[in-house]
Amino acid sequence: MLATTDLWFRYQDEPVLKGLTLDFSRHAVTGLVGANGCGKSTLFMNLSGLLRPQQGAVLWQGEALNYSKRGLLALRQQVATVFQDPDQQIFYTDIDSDIAFSLRNLGVAEEEIARRVDEALTLVDAQGFRQQPIQCLSHGQKKTGGNRRGAGAAGALPAA
Repeated sequence: MLATTDLWFRYQDEPVLKGLTLDFSRHAVTGLVGANGCGKSTLFMNLSGLLRPQQGAVLWQGEALNYSKRGLLALRQQVATVFQDPDQQIFYTDIDSDIAFSLRNLGVAEEEIARRVDEALTLVDAQGFRQQPIQCLSHGQKKTGGNRRGAGAAGALPAA
């Protein structure tokens, strides 16, 4: 579904990704760990089309990624990045609006948005926090189910 072949990327004279070949299977959950500055964010920006590799390719559904507006829209309807720090991802003060944001940008009907928001909140166990302002969630709620990271993850789910 999503893969890289011999992916290279550098910032100025500093190579960050060096010949990286990866394959992410459909419905797989993949974790990526590494030291600060090792290229994790750079990899994700390449996978989502925010950056273009200087050598090699990002493959989407077996084909080289199409960097046109239409090609990137198709990719981003199926692939999303959930940031480590939920404050970098959440823009609204309530969970429903934040999750619905991408769907509204895609022109999805309000009834379908409501269904997908509800489904996403259920998947990340955040239904119990639905009526609370996001900034009022405690640190413990942020770390466990139904949390700000959960809200961020929920925001990535409905577009798929």
